[in-house]
Amino acid sequence: MPRPIPAFLLTLLLTAALALPLRQIRFDNTPESWLPSNSPGMRALAQFRSQFGDGALLVAAIEGENLYQRPALWRQLQQQIAAVPGVSLVIAPPFAETESEGPSPPMAAFLESEDRRHAAFVIIPQDGMPVAQKSALVERLERLLHATPLGAFSLAGTAVITHDLDTGSRDSLLTMGPIVALVLCAVLYFTTREWRALAAVLLVIAVASTWSLGLLGLFSRPLNLVVVILPAILAVCVITQAMHTLSAYHHLPAGTPPREAWPTALRQVFTPSLFCALTTAAGFLSLATSSIAPVRDLGLFTAAGVLFCFALSFTLFPALLSLSPHVVPHGVEAQSSWTPARALSLSRFIASRRRLILLASTLVLLLSVYGITLIRVDSHILEFFPASHRVPQNYRAIEKHLLGLTPVDIVLSGPRNALLTDASLSTYRRFFAQILQDEPLARQVVSVLIEPSRGHDLELVMTAAELREALDAGDLPPALHAFVRLEGNQITLRTTLLTTTASTNEVYELIERLRRRLAAAPVSPGLTSSITGATPLLIEGQFLLLQTQIQSFATALVIVALAILIAFRSFRAATVILIPNLIPIASTLGIMGFAGIPLNTATVTVAGIALGLIVDDSIHYYHHFHNTLALVPPAEANYQTLLQLARPIAITSLAVSCGFALFGLSPFLPTAYFGILLALTAASALVCVLLLLPALLDTAHS
Repeated sequence: MPRPIPAFLLTLLLTAALALPLRQIRFDNTPESWLPSNSPGMRALAQFRSQFGDGALLVAAIEGENLYQRPALWRQLQQQIAAVPGVSLVIAPPFAETESEGPSPPMAAFLESEDRRHAAFVIIPQDGMPVAQKSALVERLERLLHATPLGAFSLAGTAVITHDLDTGSRDSLLTMGPIVALVLCAVLYFTTREWRALAAVLLVIAVASTWSLGLLGLFSRPLNLVVVILPAILAVCVITQAMHTLSAYHHLPAGTPPREAWPTALRQVFTPSLFCALTTAAGFLSLATSSIAPVRDLGLFTAAGVLFCFALSFTLFPALLSLSPHVVPHGVEAQSSWTPARALSLSRFIASRRRLILLASTLVLLLSVYGITLIRVDSHILEFFPASHRVPQNYRAIEKHLLGLTPVDIVLSGPRNALLTDASLSTYRRFFAQILQDEPLARQVVSVLIEPSRGHDLELVMTAAELREALDAGDLPPALHAFVRLEGNQITLRTTLLTTTASTNEVYELIERLRRRLAAAPVSPGLTSSITGATPLLIEGQFLLLQTQIQSFATALVIVALAILIAFRSFRAATVILIPNLIPIASTLGIMGFAGIPLNTATVTVAGIALGLIVDDSIHYYHHFHNTLALVPPAEANYQTLLQLARPIAITSLAVSCGFALFGLSPFLPTAYFGILLALTAASALVCVLLLLPALLDTAHS
């Protein structure tokens, strides 16, 4: 018999303790958070930043008439922006500069359009700003730039994307979460008609989520696009365990005293629920081997949350319901929606069409495998947002009329006498002129040595002798310090290639072509070149995430199979349980291939998470069937298993499908894709568990 008072007190104490760290949770979707700290990309970026600073920039652009006729207003706004805390430098378009300001930074020439209807500021944040401070800087700048006499400015840059990704993650948790919870409530109520059980389920979900997120805050780990789905995963775990427990309780003979009924029901479902919890936790724990921090966090804290759900489902959930005199066993006969006659009809349908079910499943699997071969592995950061969102709109407008917003930094370093020669500088000029001519994504070249130009014909600003003289005299303007460094006899030259923002594959291919060009370029002995900066790091992070998630799914599959094998001590059991769970995942991936949905950071987690969630119903089914098989023939075992478990399995799958499908309404596309794909997987898993699994069991034991 559950002990309500001790369960309540213990739950209250733990919840109060773990709720305190919730205030420390932050959101972080910066590119740096998606790479191991000791990766080559991070080391290269750290070296680049030690020489030239953070390299991040924001572009504030405006479109309108007579922009060039009000230079005084532009200079006044430039001073206001420069006074904003966190701003290191503000670069204005040439028409807004004064003669006393000295030589213009190389990027300034690209801040006014040829049609004289577009102009922009470039805003350089201070180096080393934490994520929260950069987000606050974006918000302060937006308030300032939307209330100027010149009109409203559009803001773009990496910090803006990160800010909006953080906002999207936060909205997914705080806005979509409650809406999904309401839909789950509606589905559970209309399928069970028991509001007390519904209230108990919601309380258990809230407590399990608080404990898991509290641990996240306790260990100072951030939320991001991946980890933010943790509460939704826990909700599925709680609903699955609670519905099976409640079903076992209600199937006890009518009139059984609750004091006897609850221990009996809990004993019936304890073993399969434990297998489910351990299998799901082990599957998620496999993600902890990932070198990517967000994936590792998802694995560790979700595994802990799954175990929390199991513990609460066997303590708090029955303790809450045991207090209500209206929640009593009513026996199989009292079921109105799922009767013995309907269960018998379904079991006979499966037995008579067993071969047809197996054939149809095989065809679906083959078709899905073909669809999987059509999947594109690609990611486009602008497509994470709806077309009407300010990020893609601002990016496309600025890149169309002014400058490219995706910088690729090329660093050339070596002895002065090798780099500062007319032959080396001539090769340098021809190299970048050829890139602008051959590469459609390349827009502008920003360098201390090259005259700013929007065309392919580039000219050197100074000769090698003039540059040597300027460096010897220390006359290099401060605005150019971010592009050249002199340390003794060694000189390091940074050149920024501004490119149009494109998909991961397009930018990756561009960078690889640039690397091949650099390797083939005739350079003086002793000179070295490299491609670095935040953009190659982001590309490396995207591909590493996809690679590790695919590996993690394979690892999770092996761990789940081993866990089932150990639990049931049977290869046949592991095979029979896994097949109905792999087909829904394969079919979802096949749909992605046929529909042209790319495998990216928003969709790559679906397969692994779905495997951890939908396997639970199969384990419950197999465990009940296996125990019943010792007493009756296989057909009768299927009938009795369907009679008791079909209803909770259907309720769980329906709730999961409706709940996750609602995420499809989110304007934040990673959330929408994730929800729709998991909803499809849950719906197809329902068909496989209630049709294919009984057919497989009937075949295996006939």
